[in-house]
Amino acid sequence: MALRMLLALSLLGAAQAQEPVWLIGVGGGETGRIANALARDGLAARIFGAGSVVRLPDRASDYQGVRTVILGPLPRGARSFAPRQLEALVAWVRDGGGLVLAGGMDCFTGADGRGGYGQSPLAEILPVILRERSDFATGAVVPVPTGQHELLAGLPTPWPELRERNRAVAKPGASTLVSAVGEPLLVAGTAGEGRVAALLTTWGWPAQRDFTLWPGFARLWCNLARWSGRVEAPHTPLDRPLRVGGGKTFAFARDARGCPTLVGPDGASDYGAGTSVEDRTLDYITRGRDWNQTLYHLWAADPLSCARAGEMARRAGARLALFVPQVGPYARFRDDSTSGTHIPYDAPWHRVPDFYNPTWQAAFRDGCAKLAEAVAPYRDQVAILWVTNEPEIYRGWDHWLGADFCLNTPATLAEATRFARERYGTTAALEEAWRTPDGHPYAFASWEHFGQTALDQLAADGADGRLSLPAHRWLLDFVTTRWLPDWHRTVRRILGETGLAGPALGVRHNYNSLPEFALLPWDDLDVCGKNLYAEAWSDAYVAETWDAFRASGLPVLMSEWGVQPAQPPLGYVGGDEITRAEQAVLGRALARRCPWVVGDLWSNVNDIDFPWAFLWPNGRPKPFVPLLAQAATVPRAERWSPVAPGAYTLSRGHYDAPGVSIDHSAGPADRSAAVRFQ
Repeated sequence: MALRMLLALSLLGAAQAQEPVWLIGVGGGETGRIANALARDGLAARIFGAGSVVRLPDRASDYQGVRTVILGPLPRGARSFAPRQLEALVAWVRDGGGLVLAGGMDCFTGADGRGGYGQSPLAEILPVILRERSDFATGAVVPVPTGQHELLAGLPTPWPELRERNRAVAKPGASTLVSAVGEPLLVAGTAGEGRVAALLTTWGWPAQRDFTLWPGFARLWCNLARWSGRVEAPHTPLDRPLRVGGGKTFAFARDARGCPTLVGPDGASDYGAGTSVEDRTLDYITRGRDWNQTLYHLWAADPLSCARAGEMARRAGARLALFVPQVGPYARFRDDSTSGTHIPYDAPWHRVPDFYNPTWQAAFRDGCAKLAEAVAPYRDQVAILWVTNEPEIYRGWDHWLGADFCLNTPATLAEATRFARERYGTTAALEEAWRTPDGHPYAFASWEHFGQTALDQLAADGADGRLSLPAHRWLLDFVTTRWLPDWHRTVRRILGETGLAGPALGVRHNYNSLPEFALLPWDDLDVCGKNLYAEAWSDAYVAETWDAFRASGLPVLMSEWGVQPAQPPLGYVGGDEITRAEQAVLGRALARRCPWVVGDLWSNVNDIDFPWAFLWPNGRPKPFVPLLAQAATVPRAERWSPVAPGAYTLSRGHYDAPGVSIDHSAGPADRSAAVRFQ
């Protein structure tokens, strides 16, 4: 165990040396978008989301190799950190580090004090004086540069309209470089030997659409990182190598044009475009080839539906992405609820199941055997098996400790207790380690008592804002080095035992979760699925899939995507069906500029909860369908890099790239979509 911990620490040090920028925050692809921009400028970034903040250093010396920290929105603001983590950050900055604090309703003071940084150690080194109660403002403003500074180098003017900002006053000696309605928007200053910048607006979407689509957006973040961290001229743009997953089912090759391609377990060289089908729309599999569709995700998980889909896919020359069998028993928690009690759908796959439970393993083995028998004649058609759909492990830290989360079952708590005993030996040693140096009182009468109460005590620590770093780091270590790897290995082992070892094993990530990709054990997976519903004229198809790829190194499949006509909260676009057609082609065209994206699955054929179906109720295709079919033939990009500069042009209402250009149009409902293929 000691050797493993030393190895982990040495790897952390190596990662710091290779990743001079640390990005801390959450959002719908914003961290991925900024990491993308930095990578194109030769700067590697490491992303910390809400769940991994607990791993940030609590000693200034542990920032060795890091040049600058960019801190953005976190759901609990300054309360996301233990006090000594912020004290360590301040000490490191004073000793020569760089810090950029970005705005939002959870930043600076925040909306109704949600940010809380004015009462934190960071207040000492920020170049602005924070308001006491609330500083978050909405409403359109246009920033105006007010001076000359290297932070403004290469930025085009005018600046875009912003709709969210934080209000503060620059400290004496700080430089206000950009203002809005007479108040500071970008302020630069120093703290000891370090440099600090305050960007008093959020990096987020959708209120900041014009900001994120501004040609200077990427340059601004690169300037902030390089100035604050004293990083010199641009380096060679970084490439992220593709790695093959633990199942060895993908091979990396190049086609006749030299473009990267992936050879899947069925021998196909491109997973391509497709859609999700329901049990009542399986016949669409035979129609979809008219629109260049080759891959179908099946919502139904029963063997009969899978066999029917397999036969149709065989006749159509298509491939399938299926769920591994979703079986009971539901995980039962100590409050006598189950994993089906507190979720909106009656399906166990919304949570990692109680897989340590022998009863569940027996049921899963039986389910896999039945599925294997049903699809045996169609093995070449089964391309992907999804481990689970939208597991809550990807969500924020607080969800992991809830009374109804799947860590909180007898079988998993027993494994957590074994994990703790391996590390600490005795409960006395554990209590001493967890108390030091935070002084948190823990008392466990026995290891049995530990298993019964540990999660409750950790949840109480989080609720009162007094995080015990040793305790919560232990929990995160258990989740990431024992629990999740065991989950993936258990699935792959039983799949192999029942004859389902051939297809790629993948996991799907939901669009509205807080992504914690860096916490996942990717070694036993072959493909990363990303559910994605973007705002109008968003490059989230690039940013969020890059976020998944940079963390996993695996090919990414847009495992569920769609464009709504006018219904929030998902993919709000507005306009009419022709607007929707233009936006749909934009999504697919952007995805095809990403060599790490191996395909995209439209959400579904018929409407279920939201209006994003392929077909009208009478079975006729909607206006975007034939356009999407043509977009599927647009040549892919030719580099394994985030997105090569100049690979595409995207502004509000216009998109242009090799093979296709799109404009936002208005007019009669029967007009032609403003999509031009070359």
